[in-house]
Amino acid sequence: MYTTRPKRVNRKKQRGFSIVAAIFLVVVLALLGGYLVTISGTQQATISMSVQGARAYQAAQAGIEWGTRLVVTAPGTMCGVVSTNTSFTLTSGALNGFTVSVDCILTTHQERSDNYSIYVLTSTASQGTAGSLDYVSRTIRATVTDAP
Repeated sequence: MYTTRPKRVNRKKQRGFSIVAAIFLVVVLALLGGYLVTISGTQQATISMSVQGARAYQAAQAGIEWGTRLVVTAPGTMCGVVSTNTSFTLTSGALNGFTVSVDCILTTHQERSDNYSIYVLTSTASQGTAGSLDYVSRTIRATVTDAP
């Protein structure tokens, strides 16, 4: 009886194939990791600027409220016949560092025998240097009147 030996497979031709697949996998995973780090950084910057935008809006709203209080309690101090502009910097809390500029324009009107005034208040709050990455600004406009 003859016994047949299994044929030997020439393994020399298959050498190195695993290393090519492993290098490809490492490169793909490194690129994916770099992409995820970039996306994460962009997301953090977006969230940070969103919070700063909300703070700027609240600072501008504070300017509107300040101007409204002045035109209601002391009408002649905030607005004249000519447009006036008042600026101040907030120094406390989450709004620290915001510069608020409040502009007021007064127009007077008469209906029948009634005279009344209309005040147009424009409040702009900003922080940072214009043109820089951390610059944020918001503007709000409000109309206040003493009409009956």
